[in-house]
Amino acid sequence: VGEPVLVERAGGGVWALVMVDEPAARRTHLAIWDGERPGEPVARCFFDQRLPPDLHGTFVAAA
Repeated sequence: VGEPVLVERAGGGVWALVMVDEPAARRTHLAIWDGERPGEPVARCFFDQRLPPDLHGTFVAAA
């Protein structure tokens, strides 16, 4: 599990994005949580291959 990246939501609040490596399945997915209601992810985006474990990111609101 990678480091969480917080992304500002329009209208307030945040999304928490985390890259999750699944070695046995040979894939990686992006898990997305509602920052106001932690628990199960609200979405998961699966990739067909494994991605590097040290993926970092910063999101800035558009001007």
